[in-house]
Amino acid sequence: MVIGSPELPLEPSRPKPLFNLVVAWALSIVLSVVIMLFNEKYGTAIYDMGDLSGKVDIMGIIPHVTGRFNSIALIKSNAVEAFKVLRINIEAHWEKRGVILVTSSGIGEGKTTVASSLAISMAKAGSKVILIECDMRRPVIRDIFDIESSLGLADVFWRDTSLDDVINGTNIANLDVITSGYMADSPVELFSSTDIMRKFFVVMRSRYDTVIIDTPCALSLADTLLLSKFADNILMVIKYGKTRHEMFIKACGELERVGAKVSGVVLNCVPISKIPYMKFYI
Repeated sequence: MVIGSPELPLEPSRPKPLFNLVVAWALSIVLSVVIMLFNEKYGTAIYDMGDLSGKVDIMGIIPHVTGRFNSIALIKSNAVEAFKVLRINIEAHWEKRGVILVTSSGIGEGKTTVASSLAISMAKAGSKVILIECDMRRPVIRDIFDIESSLGLADVFWRDTSLDDVINGTNIANLDVITSGYMADSPVELFSSTDIMRKFFVVMRSRYDTVIIDTPCALSLADTLLLSKFADNILMVIKYGKTRHEMFIKACGELERVGAKVSGVVLNCVPISKIPYMKFYI
């Protein structure tokens, strides 16, 4: 049965320009808010030292280190030349280089690699250097330098071990290492003992040209803030694409709050493709 004749529509059912325009406008607003909230919560990672230009001294750019993570690998790594540049910049710009504290704003940004490689570079250039592991909660330097003894810094203060018994030679001339040792109590208790730590660093300064301290992250623990008072210079490690700008600024602020100041920064783990001149030397 035919009810009626079909009628031709006066306008197309699709597309609907006005409707689509309103939906697109609403979605753009929602997306903008989401991006804004994301950046506010997670911030923006540092990819370019240009963002830090004028705020801090940029001491070096280190390419991503490949290979096994030990002293032999560090000596032969693709970053050897970059660490020579870092060393030369430090020697040229820092008048006092007795004690250098190496830290970062977060975990996994390569501060121990930088501290170890800088120590190696300085020792190979003829300076008498000691690397001291003060990151007692995440110790790795014993493995890097294949040190057999388990005695370290904590044993000197908590177990009355002789200082000479915890100083370890390495396979690099002019470079000694003190590992963290066995930490029974909180490192904060040790590093808070100002007189004890000051006397320790006086002895270290008298024996070595440069003392390099590998410390925990500046934002995670109080250890670095306590140790900063004994350092002549502070080197902050920034990991390419990981360290967030606001976290770096916050770490610098925490150090300044205790009377310390970041002397320079190094951009670490940069892809070689992002360092144009490096491809000619690697």
